[in-house]
Amino acid sequence: WPVAMNGNGQGRSQSDRRGSLLVIVSEARILAGGVEAGRIERLALHCQHRSTAGATDLTGWIQSPDWASGSFRASWGPGGCRWGADLHGIDLTPRLRQLLWPKAREIWDSLSPSGKAELSGRGGFLPGANGSGTYVLELSTQDARMKFRGLPLPLSAIHGRVVFDETRRV
Repeated sequence: WPVAMNGNGQGRSQSDRRGSLLVIVSEARILAGGVEAGRIERLALHCQHRSTAGATDLTGWIQSPDWASGSFRASWGPGGCRWGADLHGIDLTPRLRQLLWPKAREIWDSLSPSGKAELSGRGGFLPGANGSGTYVLELSTQDARMKFRGLPLPLSAIHGRVVFDETRRV
């Protein structure tokens, strides 16, 4: 991960550190309930960070060259970790389908979506919880199209949302 930092810290206490980071991630895996829910080949995080006694906050933007860009916020410390992200202009293509876990792929295959969508994700993890936590992912369509398997008519200008949570409920 190449990292670039700025800020000299003058005029601040030793426990208050600020700066900016550029993190390039290659082959990121997303786990849900200990099972791989997705794999992203390359991801860039441009962020501002602030660390104070035992807590760190990151805010910034995310960019993946082949499917989306957006913004995020994450904070962690003794009370656990909280995060949120919003991704924009996501292309509903077979490439995105491959990032999903099997249950979500079944829904995708029933609807055959195309067009664009927005993704909002929020969650948190508790310390000592062996990686368990809570999250909600909400996918909202933007003028999407679909061919529902149970209805032999193509549909256009579809608006709606699909919500997933940590129990893998859809």
